[in-house]
Amino acid sequence: MCKAALARYWLLEHNGIDGFVALDDMCDAEGYGTYDIFKGRYINTNPETGFTGKDCRLALDILSNPS
Repeated sequence: MCKAALARYWLLEHNGIDGFVALDDMCDAEGYGTYDIFKGRYINTNPETGFTGKDCRLALDILSNPS
């Protein structure tokens, strides 16, 4: 089940978050793509391999540019 809507609600309820990355291995970009808040902040991890080094580098890039 895609949790993008739940994650969006949580972020909207917690003002002041400067930067975040949405990691998900069950919901594709289409689910997160319906919300502007996740634009450029979503990483679809592979459920078989998990969080890879490539995912980590991408997450760090996203977090280093919070705007």
